[in-house]
Amino acid sequence: MPTSPIIITGASSGMGKAAALQLAEQGHPLVLLLRDGQKGRDAHAEIVQRSGNRAVEIEHADLSSQADIRAAAARITGRHKRLAGFIANAGAHFSERTLSPDGVEMTLAINHLAPFLLTHLLHDALKAHGAARIVLTASSLQFPFDFADYNRDRAYDGYRVYGQTKLANVQFTFALARRLQGIGITVNCLAPGLVRTDIYRSTRGAARFLAHTLLAPLMASPEKAGQKLVRLATDPALEQTSGVYFKHYKPSRAIPAAYDEAAQEQLWTLSEQLTGTTA
Repeated sequence: MPTSPIIITGASSGMGKAAALQLAEQGHPLVLLLRDGQKGRDAHAEIVQRSGNRAVEIEHADLSSQADIRAAAARITGRHKRLAGFIANAGAHFSERTLSPDGVEMTLAINHLAPFLLTHLLHDALKAHGAARIVLTASSLQFPFDFADYNRDRAYDGYRVYGQTKLANVQFTFALARRLQGIGITVNCLAPGLVRTDIYRSTRGAARFLAHTLLAPLMASPEKAGQKLVRLATDPALEQTSGVYFKHYKPSRAIPAAYDEAAQEQLWTLSEQLTGTTA
């Protein structure tokens, strides 16, 4: 029976909640890293009740706040010296430009900088486990990252900014895999396809209408999408697989910009600067 927990973000609803329930039903200890609020507490209670797994914890953090992330990571690693995995599933899309508490454009803060910082803070506990896995939820919607206007001071297009942060997830996966070679941690990312989720809850107008009406019949259920996350986090056949972009269940190709190692390293350096971390 697994003894070291898997950390998962974005598990209060949708694909993340479905994945957390499936992992709990398999007997995995979990830490649900959720924003403080009744929705998260209800999700935690439901997962524990439906799975019968009492080793499912809840930890609170606003993933747009680096102070919150650091405090939560310290609490988690204070309780758990070994972690079996980290599933960075939380994501957000904003129609209008908003800044995080740290003055960073909100989509970038939540979708990329939060998993970047958490990976850094959880690294020692993941390494101590010996065969830990990191999984990032990316997307097939990808646009080259705009380093010249990363904080969107000049122009803002929520759709394009979201796609840039999802490409950042892929580039981070590739850059991190190089750094993790030989230390017992693997990292992969997943484009799950269209999923019925509330990621567009902060959007308005045409984008919200498109997501919740026209595209809804084409979207996979959260349960089917959650299975893809669970597979990357637990399948023994993937124990040695690292630095791979998966689309659904298969290794796939991201857009060409994802494989530009110079851009990957530029993104890494920028992420260090914005989070105050070093490799």
